[in-house]
Amino acid sequence: MAQDWSHPQDVDRLADGRIEYPFRVPLGHFPRLSESLAEGASGVAEGCVSFGRERGSPVARVRVSAAPQLVCQRCLQPVAVPVQSDLNVLLVGSLERADALAPGCEAVVIEGGRVVPRDLVEEELLLGLPLVPRHEASDSCPEAFEESGPVAATQPPPEPDKQTPFAGLAQLLRRQDQ
Repeated sequence: MAQDWSHPQDVDRLADGRIEYPFRVPLGHFPRLSESLAEGASGVAEGCVSFGRERGSPVARVRVSAAPQLVCQRCLQPVAVPVQSDLNVLLVGSLERADALAPGCEAVVIEGGRVVPRDLVEEELLLGLPLVPRHEASDSCPEAFEESGPVAATQPPPEPDKQTPFAGLAQLLRRQDQ
């Protein structure tokens, strides 16, 4: 892995030179991702960021594979969440240009004609994470599963006793009218 992959690079130089950044990096080296990791989690992301041109425009192919350990929201224990991504993104200079692309085209707005390859990888990792990480039914999650299956998912919570502050008022008014 090149030293400069975590610093802003000129997009045109990367695309014209067809530069590649193969990497194998500890997940803790991604600043935004590390905020989501379980305490003491380790692991690596590996893949490659390749630059080139399509129809005259700079593109980046981002391939990444990782299994970050997040905190299960059922049992608050670490859970490995596999992330696999292989995506081509068009590197555009403005939001207007990104909006003008055909539907289904992925674009990243690059300010000042410079991009940080590590940030492209980190963005793909973040997009691959679930909003609510949790163990699967086949995994062990002591808070949510028993031997027979999920507990919380099959039974609705019991309804609390409903108390209405004016329930007796109607009866008092009827007595007063009599």
